[in-house]
Amino acid sequence: MKKVLVTGGTGVVGKTLVKQLIKKGCDVRILTRHKFHAGAGNFIDLTTFSGKDQGALNGKDHSLSKIELFSGDIRDADALARAVKDVSTVFHLAAVLDNYSLSRKDHFQGKNLYDVYREVNVKATEMLVKQACKAGVDRIVFFSSISVYGKNGRDNFADETTPFCPDSLYAVSKAEAEKYVLAGINHKKQPIGVVLRPASVYGPREKKNYTRLIKIMQHGFFVTVGKGRTKRTLIHDHDLAKAAIIAAEHPKARGKIYNVSDGRVHSLNDIRQAIAKALDKKYVNICIPEKLVCFLIFLLGKFMNGRSIASGLENMVTDMTVSADKIQYELGFKPEMQLDEGWQDAVKRAI
Repeated sequence: MKKVLVTGGTGVVGKTLVKQLIKKGCDVRILTRHKFHAGAGNFIDLTTFSGKDQGALNGKDHSLSKIELFSGDIRDADALARAVKDVSTVFHLAAVLDNYSLSRKDHFQGKNLYDVYREVNVKATEMLVKQACKAGVDRIVFFSSISVYGKNGRDNFADETTPFCPDSLYAVSKAEAEKYVLAGINHKKQPIGVVLRPASVYGPREKKNYTRLIKIMQHGFFVTVGKGRTKRTLIHDHDLAKAAIIAAEHPKARGKIYNVSDGRVHSLNDIRQAIAKALDKKYVNICIPEKLVCFLIFLLGKFMNGRSIASGLENMVTDMTVSADKIQYELGFKPEMQLDEGWQDAVKRAI
């Protein structure tokens, strides 16, 4: 695995993955629709890929020389054909995420939500697999989601044999895209794809859900629904990137699906306490009755504009846990970041 392509390499997990690949000595090509620049502004800041542990020599950072920048649209077959040329492995992270809103003023304006998810998450993945097979790419590691389990994975301990039950456009698009990845065959007549289904991702670059929890606690309080016993499985972005590299290299991974987590089940109380410990901050825990939240979910669900809020509230009262035994037993993946250590790392850049 010498030269690799990372789609979505400028995202939260993508940046961590790129850094680990550079550290391994890989030449990394990044495909993104964004423009690049050496500084900040309305561009991607390339300095976020640099670091003393990734090639600094005599005061100069040489890690950026291992990155090939490729600007293109993931929906463009010609751009994909150029992007996969001469690479051995593709890490496919580029996607429209589950919190996407058509109210955003970006290049999807004028499309309905179904079309956006299908174009980017499904059709673009199908094209990428086809172009990769034509180009002689050896393997594609596809980042899916545990949301494909939907209600089948709630209140249960979902594993890779749990049937699909996606209950959002995002989850449906990921489930469909998986099929194209797993159907791909490389030049050696071997399966080209590996599917990773990450648990809830957190880390120093995470910008939304868990970072909000950190910022709320910084202000001296925390909001808990009911008794805070809702269960979650988590994965730190460092460990997810590590799992992806193992999946790209291990001979047994071809054509397989793997859940990825830290191997444990955590309650929201556990997460709250880990954040407080990392911040070393006293706080007031505000408890909201679970019945009240359930009523709000019911009420908001009746209005189109309130359904996204209702979905977020539902996640606060619903267990979502997965088993990640398979990737540990078959591929030897061992997570390095457990809850306390992971949150110590996560708060470094969030505060």
